[in-house]
Amino acid sequence: MLETVGNNIDPKELAGILQRDGAAIVKDALAPANLSSLNLDVDDLLANTAPGLRHPTSDYFVEFYGRQTIRLDGLPSKSKTFLEVMQHPMMTKVADELFSRTVRIICLIPDSS
Repeated sequence: MLETVGNNIDPKELAGILQRDGAAIVKDALAPANLSSLNLDVDDLLANTAPGLRHPTSDYFVEFYGRQTIRLDGLPSKSKTFLEVMQHPMMTKVADELFSRTVRIICLIPDSS
């Protein structure tokens, strides 16, 4: 069963729960206006997206992911509200806790010879 927490939880504590359980329920995570706006964005996208994989590489993947499943990719570029939610201080602090020690940038410089 997923742990339910309030929206005032310390980001480090929430990150710990996510690492332990893989998910959590955060009560009132979004303000009602944000939730309504996000639902409108997603409902519109769902209505205009066909089910199934768009570029399947084999029948195995079609069966595995489902023929009637609708996937919405690239939400930050399609929903202003989703982007705002991603930039919420709680979200960024939790992301910092989860990923700051694991994300690396590697710059490959071509040999000039």
